[in-house]
Amino acid sequence: ATQSFHFKGLLPDAMYEIAVSTKDSFGNWGFWSAERFLTANRMHLSFGNIGEQFAVVRWSRLEPVAETLGRDSPYHQGRDAIQQIRLKVQEAGREHTTIYEIPMADEYHIPDLKPDTLYYISLAASTGSGCWGMWCEPKKLRTLPALTLSIVDIGEPYVTVGWVREGWPPASPGLDTSVPDPAAGRIAAEEPAVEADARAEAHYSRGSVAAYQVRVTRADGVAVVEETLGADAAQATLAGLDADCHYRVSVRGQDLFGEWGLWSAEHHFLTLQPVVVDVREIGEDSVDVVWRRAPAGAPAPPADGDEEEAAQPVVVTGDEQVQRWKVRVYGHRVAGAGTHFELEFDAGTTSHNISGLVPNATYTVSAMALSASGEWGFWSTPSEVKTLQLLQMEVLYLGEDFAQLQWHRPLETIVAPEMSAFHEVPLEYHLRVTDVDDSSAGACQEWETAEHRYDVTGLAPGRQYKVEVRQRCREA
Repeated sequence: ATQSFHFKGLLPDAMYEIAVSTKDSFGNWGFWSAERFLTANRMHLSFGNIGEQFAVVRWSRLEPVAETLGRDSPYHQGRDAIQQIRLKVQEAGREHTTIYEIPMADEYHIPDLKPDTLYYISLAASTGSGCWGMWCEPKKLRTLPALTLSIVDIGEPYVTVGWVREGWPPASPGLDTSVPDPAAGRIAAEEPAVEADARAEAHYSRGSVAAYQVRVTRADGVAVVEETLGADAAQATLAGLDADCHYRVSVRGQDLFGEWGLWSAEHHFLTLQPVVVDVREIGEDSVDVVWRRAPAGAPAPPADGDEEEAAQPVVVTGDEQVQRWKVRVYGHRVAGAGTHFELEFDAGTTSHNISGLVPNATYTVSAMALSASGEWGFWSTPSEVKTLQLLQMEVLYLGEDFAQLQWHRPLETIVAPEMSAFHEVPLEYHLRVTDVDDSSAGACQEWETAEHRYDVTGLAPGRQYKVEVRQRCREA
């Protein structure tokens, strides 16, 4: 004969009376021995922090209902400690259910949830081996939607992005569980009123944010720039990027309890192409330059997987329109003022003849663009150019009233023919002879010739003359 029995199917928080009688070997029953007991109340489920991909669940056993009927006489009450919790998680509209077996604790952090998704949560408690209580009434929670990022502006060295948590908080009735207790750094210990909890369509977090983190990576996933911003930020500009490069950008938020949310969906973008400067023509004291944006490069291929199978991302490009240009000229080891200067042009001007330079001197020329959004880009890679050396003249023979002159351009300063300011221009030299000892108006004589030598006649014996020669260039 057994001396124990496991009763099942009882109600929680209910008073029962159990009576036991024994039967002897002669078949006679003894007196009934009766005892009363109160079953434990059901488990209560509540929520702490709710994020995009997780939820914090808490539980406790409700106190017995304060009823005096039948409870004014002595009775037994269960005092067994909870040893284990079963937590049931089911996504709304799905048949699959996940059950977590949890050693006794005060709360549990449910991982791997989906953003902006409705879940049904229920739990049961065990006080011993095989002694499981009833599943509590399921409660609904809705996870936070992920942040939505948008690209505001793209330059050569930067990208500007904005973000928002769209459609949140929800308009439907619900119970906000996101009120923190500053002292404890967690959800306030005070539970919501039972009536409000019962009416709640779903529990949710308001989505208050303590900080944001914005990250830019290369197309292969290597982080390039990462910036943390305050809770009031809704836009950020990340600089230090390379021009004409393929990048990815995303954002995530940190809630008031230090939990980071998911990274938003990545946006692919291509920074603006750099400005390039080409030297078109070189003279003795001038250079003719043109500038433009370089042709756009192709987006980088997917970092991993088969290129044919990988979905090609949408790559956002910046506005290539230009408001203004700047051109900078820098003279190397050139003495005197005006060797370093900047010029500014409107959007329609993409070439210029830079004059006033020193012959046989090295200069670097670079340009940059003011984008449509009003941001200056990078200075272009400098183009180095050396101005041509002046013609060198020599006197072949000097007589009493004439002089034989010859001139040439030194070979070491001759550039590629198409780069010379004198290329494809009929040879024409301008010769000027000035009587240094005579300051009258007729003391200067000029000739033009297509030869590289000339006989100057009609000079006066014993006088001093200054002879100059120059060559006609493309710009006349």
